[in-house]
Amino acid sequence: EHYPHSMANAVVAAAKEKGLSHEEYHSSVEYVVAHGISSTVENEKVIIGSAHFVFEDEGCVVPEGDEELFNSLSGEYSHLYLAVSGVLAAVICISDPLRTEAADAVKALHDCGISKIVMMTGDNLITAKSIARRIGILTDDSSAVTGEELSALSDEELAQSVKSYSVFARISPPDKTRIVKAWQQNGAVVTVTGDSVQDTEALISADIGCAMGKFGADVAKGTADIVISNSRFGSIVCAIKESRGLFDNIRKSVYYLLSCNFAELLSVFAGMLIFSGTPLSAVQLLWINLLTDCAPAISLSMEKAEDSVMKRKPYTALGRLFDSKSLIGIAIQSITITAATLIAFMLGKSAGSAAAMTMAFGVLGMSEIFHCYNNRLDGTLFSKRIFANRFLNLSAILTLFILIFLMLTPAGYVFGMTVISVKQFFICLLLAFAIVPATEIIKLISKKL
Repeated sequence: EHYPHSMANAVVAAAKEKGLSHEEYHSSVEYVVAHGISSTVENEKVIIGSAHFVFEDEGCVVPEGDEELFNSLSGEYSHLYLAVSGVLAAVICISDPLRTEAADAVKALHDCGISKIVMMTGDNLITAKSIARRIGILTDDSSAVTGEELSALSDEELAQSVKSYSVFARISPPDKTRIVKAWQQNGAVVTVTGDSVQDTEALISADIGCAMGKFGADVAKGTADIVISNSRFGSIVCAIKESRGLFDNIRKSVYYLLSCNFAELLSVFAGMLIFSGTPLSAVQLLWINLLTDCAPAISLSMEKAEDSVMKRKPYTALGRLFDSKSLIGIAIQSITITAATLIAFMLGKSAGSAAAMTMAFGVLGMSEIFHCYNNRLDGTLFSKRIFANRFLNLSAILTLFILIFLMLTPAGYVFGMTVISVKQFFICLLLAFAIVPATEIIKLISKKL
């Protein structure tokens, strides 16, 4: 019951169905290894397992006269060999059923920019090619190679030719490590999936070791960077989507905070140059930061991954928070918010400095709330998902309520503001909304570049 190998599990399950007790089972089975089982049945030694285990490790032979029949066995099946008293008695042909999601997962990985998916297996070449062809890994038979052919290549030759192979059959654990290192020499970021002890070295050598956790060996799971608990290959696609979504959320939050904080800095600096005085007091700036830099920014990190993340190529290993286009976008958005804030301050000066500061405060605060929605999606803001983030909606409503309350009630006196008219408030609202069309134009131009 402690053996992770599927054949061992099957034998244990069969013993339970026969009603054998734990002691009875272990008294008849001499040993179980990864590739076979040795037992005693009616005083005869019975061996069942892989070709290597039965014929090489245990030294069993094919009966005389059956060699031709043995050699004609179809390679499209996996085989288990049963030998009694050292002589082959039966061959069990197993058709490995493909999981329904396997081919879809391989296609999804190709679509999301994974440059190459290869199969490394101990099965024979014909079986490996048949399975690889059915799931979309193999399209050309010449791109399949065996471990024997691989051993004839030096490390340098393998590094030069590894890109041309999609299937590696009859390979050993050291072969898997050589293949991983050959890809890394070509500058690739390599992910290896595996579930057995024999995969351990390859999992360690890979940039990302991914172990299948449901029936995987503890050693493999212990050395892997990621463990897929349900052992489904399709879960890797989900992991890629979520990780890309997480990276995008970090980028969106930083993008939002930078553009808003640069706008605050520019508003104060430009205001002092133009009006010989600051348009916002330190307390007002601190209050805006508390309102707009906390809950709205945190809510961006809770966004679900966009569907478009699986239609683009992966970033480099170090990721990419910003490129030249995004830095230009941050600058333009910061200038837009700054301009709206200073215009509000200028329009409010006719009603007094307190009214001017109140209008500047309102425009800057509301602009940052609207801008948080701009940063939710890489595409246009006006989509079906505009209000999909409930946490952002709640934080935006609460922040807007506090801003409006401070602008239209005497509560703003505490922060050096005054009560402004309804007309002045709507002017602030229109100026604050200017960041939305400005960002939409930036997104449109960015897509065309």
